[in-house]
Amino acid sequence: MGHYQLSPDVYVELFGEEAVLFIAEEDRLITVNAASADLYKKIRVTFGLQPFAADEIVSFLCSTFHIGINDAVSQVRRLLTFGLRQGLVSKSSEKRESDE
Repeated sequence: MGHYQLSPDVYVELFGEEAVLFIAEEDRLITVNAASADLYKKIRVTFGLQPFAADEIVSFLCSTFHIGINDAVSQVRRLLTFGLRQGLVSKSSEKRESDE
């Protein structure tokens, strides 16, 4: 699936069961549920702004949420598709320093 990178200009604000993701560089707001915003924040804390491989997110989901590999792969595909469309994630030609 390649390498990806989180946008550096995304800010998260929780409002009860919903959250707003503000993409500053595009001056755009996206409303998501609180669980999605929490997942985004956990990924941001874990990977920062470093490039990551899709399989790293699969492993992260399996270990953090104790889900099976097939469910995690399916979730990562959906998350990356949504993230790419919304400007939350971009494709990266770089690899993490630990991959080199």
